[in-house]
Amino acid sequence: MKMQQLQYTDKAWKIYMHEEEFDRMQCQLVLAFGPPSIITDTAVFNYLERSYPEAHIILTSASGEIILPDLEINSVVGTAFQFDTTIIPCAETSISKHATSYDA
Repeated sequence: MKMQQLQYTDKAWKIYMHEEEFDRMQCQLVLAFGPPSIITDTAVFNYLERSYPEAHIILTSASGEIILPDLEINSVVGTAFQFDTTIIPCAETSISKHATSYDA
């Protein structure tokens, strides 16, 4: 597994960690965390989709984001994963269509 970690703050992206031999075109999964006011900005998803075109991209809200040893506020922190042999199946649903989050 190889990873890349990046942060979106003040409308700009910065790469914090880039493992040797990480290939963004082979990335299968991107997890991004940030406050609702930023994570719902279409520019965030659009950038990740362009940067990692083959990846499943999962955005979720958070009240603080961890990048390296720091806790950040009012930013989006994303981690991109490139697996050697693991296959990542993803599904989408709406929580409001289920009685409990467990049912979803």
